[in-house]
Amino acid sequence: MMHCEPSRLRLVLPATALLLGLSMASTVSADDNRRIRRSVALESGETMAYTTQGLPPRRGGQVVLLVHGWPMNADLYAGISQSLCGPEDTDYFCITPSMVAFGRSSCPDDPLSITPPSEAAFMAEFIDAVSERFQFSELTFVGHDWGGSIGLKAIADKTADGTITMTRFIPLDTFVNFGHIPFERRVLNRIGSWLQGLAGPVSGPAFVDAVIRLLTVEDPGFFELVRFWLPYSSFTRGGIDVGVCRQIADINLFATAKDSETISMYDDIAEYMQTSFKDGPTCFILAEEDWVEGSASNFGCAAHCGVQALAPQGNVRNLPEASHYMQLDQPEVIAAWMKQFLDDPTSPETSCPADPPLCDCESTEAIIANHRNQ
Repeated sequence: MMHCEPSRLRLVLPATALLLGLSMASTVSADDNRRIRRSVALESGETMAYTTQGLPPRRGGQVVLLVHGWPMNADLYAGISQSLCGPEDTDYFCITPSMVAFGRSSCPDDPLSITPPSEAAFMAEFIDAVSERFQFSELTFVGHDWGGSIGLKAIADKTADGTITMTRFIPLDTFVNFGHIPFERRVLNRIGSWLQGLAGPVSGPAFVDAVIRLLTVEDPGFFELVRFWLPYSSFTRGGIDVGVCRQIADINLFATAKDSETISMYDDIAEYMQTSFKDGPTCFILAEEDWVEGSASNFGCAAHCGVQALAPQGNVRNLPEASHYMQLDQPEVIAAWMKQFLDDPTSPETSCPADPPLCDCESTEAIIANHRNQ
């Protein structure tokens, strides 16, 4: 029989309690509307981490799938999830995944296998898994940055096989067709080269930290930011430096943006939006100070106009005091606007009231002018 000295017990017991607490936090019933961290093994062999919060579908909750972009993870939506799906009287069930090679999700043995189409395939597997676990066939999709095109491609594929229907769409400064426009492709190529030069085993976390600070209006602070840069720290698991793997995989998203397979993905998205989701309820939320994919630059307007061209039925709400990572700048406002729209999507004039346009998307000539003037 093993005995522990009192001094060791003082160390062992708190550690054990902490481990038990973490274990309970990951398995607690969703009935209390707490945000729960989960993970799922995909058929492809990768693992995707995700969180859930709110009223489960089995009790009538409406599913809201929120997908992040680069270089974020599921925690980007923590504040929105708490405000939208955390209240006791919520009607919604938030699902926020971390894409493969992001956050707590696994990173493949070959990080160069991560491309927009491969991420979309992983997301389709994820939707299969969670729709089976939580028993739903309809969802609202919220997409940001790369998450918009990756999530839409996955939903288009799941719609084609008859398993999932997107009932509402809320784009948050995202893009769906950069691959078709030479201007955007050149910019993405430059971004990829820039990242390759700056993001290394040591500079990766610091670089991610700097990018997020640059693309938020208010400094989020250390405790907010650590959730996003920590996954890029160098640590070894199974003989692989996972942090470096994530850095390489993420860069490869940009490096393959111009590939024919990625451009074909955009074609599939356009066909889906113009057929299966034609005239579907859509509410754009556009950050006023986002120069990446928002209204603060011609480049950002070009990205927005590309999405709006596929969903011209959607009204646009302008979000003040918010930059690209608007979810960190204004989570409560975004959640309130989402709820207003979700509660009555058939009356967009009141549930998603149109603000004065900050981007001129009225004609193809205007979009081309945006490109030329950059």
